[in-house]
Amino acid sequence: MNANAEASSSRSGSASGTRPNTSKDEEVPVSATQKKQNDFRRYLAGQSVMKSGLTRDPQEVEAIIAEASKNSKFYLREVEKDRVLGKKIEQLLKLKDQMVKTANMERLEREANEVLAQLESTRDLTQYIIHVDMDAFYANVEVKKDPSLKGKAFGVGSGVLTTASYEARKFGCRSGMAGFVAKKLCPQIIFVKPDFAAYSEASKAVREILLEYDENMAMAGMDEGYLNITPYMATHEMTASEVVSHLRAEVEARTSLTISAGIAPNTMLAKICSDKNKPNGQYELPFEGKAIREFMRDLPVRRIPGIGRVAERYAQALGVKVCGDAYTHRGVIKLMDRYIGFRYMMRAYLGLGNNVIEPGKREDRKSVGCERTFREKSNSDEILDMLREIADSLEEDLKRTGFSGRTVVVKYKLHTYENFTRQCGASRYIDKAEDILPLARSLLVKELPLKIRLLGIRMTHLKDLRADEKGIQKFFKEKESPPKGVAGNAKNTGNESDDDEPIWLDSDEENEPAAGNQEQGVDRKRKRPDIITTIDDDSEDDGIEVVCPVCGKNFPASTKTNSMNNHINACLDQQNDTSKTKGNKQDTPRATKKIKSKKTAKPKDVFEMLMRGRK
Repeated sequence: MNANAEASSSRSGSASGTRPNTSKDEEVPVSATQKKQNDFRRYLAGQSVMKSGLTRDPQEVEAIIAEASKNSKFYLREVEKDRVLGKKIEQLLKLKDQMVKTANMERLEREANEVLAQLESTRDLTQYIIHVDMDAFYANVEVKKDPSLKGKAFGVGSGVLTTASYEARKFGCRSGMAGFVAKKLCPQIIFVKPDFAAYSEASKAVREILLEYDENMAMAGMDEGYLNITPYMATHEMTASEVVSHLRAEVEARTSLTISAGIAPNTMLAKICSDKNKPNGQYELPFEGKAIREFMRDLPVRRIPGIGRVAERYAQALGVKVCGDAYTHRGVIKLMDRYIGFRYMMRAYLGLGNNVIEPGKREDRKSVGCERTFREKSNSDEILDMLREIADSLEEDLKRTGFSGRTVVVKYKLHTYENFTRQCGASRYIDKAEDILPLARSLLVKELPLKIRLLGIRMTHLKDLRADEKGIQKFFKEKESPPKGVAGNAKNTGNESDDDEPIWLDSDEENEPAAGNQEQGVDRKRKRPDIITTIDDDSEDDGIEVVCPVCGKNFPASTKTNSMNNHINACLDQQNDTSKTKGNKQDTPRATKKIKSKKTAKPKDVFEMLMRGRK
């Protein structure tokens, strides 16, 4: 039975969007106002009600978080963000209604079925991919240091939690949560000062063990990674379950830390599965297309890696609450492809993903940085003193990672939870605090006075100090050059995706923060409380330029899509005009009428194509 027929038969009344054996049909009707309030509470709670180990009523957790945050600057900021998001969703739904009126839905569903069949034909069940995730990593390292914490509800961090023990998670506490909110959820919670040096050391010890099972394994942070154990299984004549059980036992024996794992045909499924039997467990998904589709059918879309709070709201507005709904509404999603990403949603519904595991490459690293979060500060001297400490920490991190950079980026978050960045270029590659601090200070002094709750510095336009430069290679550097003086000022309102990007590209803000030197390989954006060294993949400019493919002119990466497209189209028109002029015997003036170039010479959204190429 193919994927389309199977979906139809397994979901009674699929045309109307109903699902058997769910609580959806049993929901008690609520007013529009109450629904809006419930949606906002759920939005505000985020991952608190989705983390494994929660034993409390999710609605109770949502209510406590909302009450504890009420009237705080964070709460007011979230209210405003929710208002803006609500307007965007209203516009999206109005647009959908208009498009549906004139659309041939039967044809769209037929086309969707063809794409589903094509995607299904690409399914690869030959590789055994595992995602390993340390259980409450920072918390368990702290228990290893101080056994008296075992069995107690505690969080690492105070102003903002970097993680919470499973005893605290039972109450709804999680990483990225403000300490005062955690205290409301769990009055007996203990706050422990983070020790990132210890976490880094523990992470390296675990990584050494993982490399014994797959030398090409890819870390996705300090506490998780992806492995392809197919060759190991063949060499040792073991099943996937046996290999993973052995790996987990070895990690615990050698590090006294526990690890959970998911076994599946690709990275997306493996990551989802690793959360099934947490803590200290493993889950293997049957390697059958039908079983995978059934597994995905009732999975909330929020469980899909890469779909965060904002993307979830967009998807739910279009009727997609669980992955199976993507099939039910496939015609509408095909119609709204530009706004929600049709193929992405269909791949999620089918459970398709990447199964190639590769270690990260040093040349892929975009930046190295340090950040601190803290209670509100407005004293300029204190802020500048903290900037000096961050510069010192950044020097240590650059030395440890073996990089220098030519662009200094200062990031700060106001007490109103708005993010800003300021950046400038250096005349040479630098990696010492004595060189970084003056540039960072000059950027920040211009903004003072400020009331902030986060401050950070990062270096971009990196040079790998460990790379060999032989022969002619040393004469060829990146074409990108850091801007001289102030390169740009960027305002960033959080970890949301850009409005022009498909909604699934927004980051999941609730992932546990990665501290120390985050390994590359499988990218994951993470919140970064306290002092943390990161390898960012932010959507901010970072001084990177995009080159017009026609005239070679450089543009900042922050250039709007329409502006870039207009420039490229103008270049193509001019090129066409020039070629026509050269073809004439008489030297005639350029025609004032705009000459359209051939469609093949104007790729749609060329700028977006270029930007995707640099990610």
